[in-house]
Amino acid sequence: VPKGIHGAVVYRDQHRGRAMTEQRYSRTAIALHWAIAALLAFQLGLGWRMVDLGSAGAMYAPFQLHKSIGILVLALSLARVAVRFARPRPAAAVGGLGGMLAAGVHAGLYLFMLAGPLTGWALVSTAKLALPTRLFGMVPWPHLPLGRAWHEPAEALHGLLGWVGAVFAVRLPRATNKGGP
Repeated sequence: VPKGIHGAVVYRDQHRGRAMTEQRYSRTAIALHWAIAALLAFQLGLGWRMVDLGSAGAMYAPFQLHKSIGILVLALSLARVAVRFARPRPAAAVGGLGGMLAAGVHAGLYLFMLAGPLTGWALVSTAKLALPTRLFGMVPWPHLPLGRAWHEPAEALHGLLGWVGAVFAVRLPRATNKGGP
């Protein structure tokens, strides 16, 4: 199927013989969307579960996994932003106030996808106990060069973003049946 401008799929109308276009997200954008969504859902569950584990020994492995997946979410989110700029999204299906609200929610989701991992990274970078991060137990990951004063704001914002993610997870699937990025 030939591709047109901005990822539009061009096809021939079988009955009239004229060229038609169908706007949709690229396969890359769709794959990144669902990979990020699945990882964020896992992160929310893991994040709430790991704080109830009690002992530091029981919490170590889940925290390392949470940090590793957080950095993966950050990398995939940055890739998603790059794809968004390289191949703009299809034209909005709704205009007016509804379209502006949809665009606002979409921007909020991008902010959430980036701010969650960044606040988590800031949180572990400013912790009293400076435990090294090894992504998936293998790759050493540096701490951000932030002072201890950043710890409480990062912790508060990261926790708030967990609640925002829970609201997104519960409300957005009910608000739309489109299922796309």
